[in-house]
Amino acid sequence: MRLYNNVATYRCAWCQALLRLNGGQWVVAAPYSPVSERRWAACMHKAADNGLKHAFDGDATLCELPEEEVEVYRHLWRPGRSSCDACARAAAVIDGRWPPAQRA
Repeated sequence: MRLYNNVATYRCAWCQALLRLNGGQWVVAAPYSPVSERRWAACMHKAADNGLKHAFDGDATLCELPEEEVEVYRHLWRPGRSSCDACARAAAVIDGRWPPAQRA
């Protein structure tokens, strides 16, 4: 749990939903967005020279590269030809974990 603008927030490790504490109950703080609509920041591994973009989620990539090993960009990540396969697979798994009722 972290404080963001003096509000308790929590990111679910299983589905990556961002929740905030509201009146003693956890509520979804950010609406669902499909992988194709770019949910994560783009980044690249500092030591690799392969041009692969990874999906960054706050303190690590979806393929578990720590923040210290990547350079995070201001644009958002999108799966495709130049994206990390492990990040794309993890994004698909995370996307599938969102309940259909929460996808509106």
